[in-house]
Amino acid sequence: MTGSDWRLYELFYEELNLSSPFESFSFEPGYVLYMCLFKILGISFWPYFIITKAIIFLVCVHFIKKYSGDKFYLCYTYFVFSFGIFFFVDNPMRNLIAATIMLFAIEKLISKNYWQYIFIVIIASLFHVSAILMLIIPVLFSFRINNWGLFTIFILLNIASVTLLSHFLGAVEFLSSLFSYLEGKFTSYFVKSGEETFGRLFSLGFIIQFLFFLLLLYSRKYLEAQGNTGKLIFSFGILYVFFYRLGLSIDLFYRFQMYLSLFYTIAIVNIQGIFKVGINRTSYSIYLMSLLLMFTYTTITSSPKYVPYTNYFVYSIFYDDLDYNYRSDYNYKFSPYKNEE
Repeated sequence: MTGSDWRLYELFYEELNLSSPFESFSFEPGYVLYMCLFKILGISFWPYFIITKAIIFLVCVHFIKKYSGDKFYLCYTYFVFSFGIFFFVDNPMRNLIAATIMLFAIEKLISKNYWQYIFIVIIASLFHVSAILMLIIPVLFSFRINNWGLFTIFILLNIASVTLLSHFLGAVEFLSSLFSYLEGKFTSYFVKSGEETFGRLFSLGFIIQFLFFLLLLYSRKYLEAQGNTGKLIFSFGILYVFFYRLGLSIDLFYRFQMYLSLFYTIAIVNIQGIFKVGINRTSYSIYLMSLLLMFTYTTITSSPKYVPYTNYFVYSIFYDDLDYNYRSDYNYKFSPYKNEE
């Protein structure tokens, strides 16, 4: 079947013991309790998984519509094809739930209800621990760094990613060794061979993000003229590019991009507003659509996770229950894109 993370989630869901759900600490407690709710109701794994994805998708659409204004359709299209394929097909479920909860927290940040923001961030971290980093956002949001300062930070991030990476990994490895729970996370998110990391430092994706970074700086006055919401959209757009750069070296930072992706989408689509109606605005829209085609093609052909596409509802209606191993191996056997390690 399509995707990858569902394999672990299905095993955990099926083996979850309602009388002692926390005996295995593989997942955060909020996610364990959420699974327990569906187990108590007698709902099997795939209906539970699909219901959860549907709720998340509808929440995302709601917030895109709320913050994108008259650019809803372009923002929606860009978000679905740039991020949605990974979010809803590959589906890092715990991280996705946490990122969706964060959308409600950001509402509180915009209205400056900081205690409510902190409370919701803590709730999100019960589904994926990475959400706790979002507690620093109000602090960052309270500073206004000019464009030259942001550009300098970006350059320093690039230099640090190349020259200080090994020192950073050594420090994180030492800290993770002090806590058994973090050791597995270190292996999953931080351990990278030097060759692989170096190969990801500069890529077409990096060049595209750098161009968006420059356009965001150029359109800053236009975006921030939209009040607190515009200031946050600009700030999250910039932060996304920073985390993208860090994520090229360390996978953990890619996870943080999920919390910013919706507002990043709105930011880069709103750049269109700096162009006068006519050829420039049309050209920018064509540029975005061209990127979508490239992103979509690259995503679905880079691994066997997406092709051939399979649908739970079709198989549940026309076929008997399929063996877990058969479903797990299906795409790896039959996908024409088998270059994933």
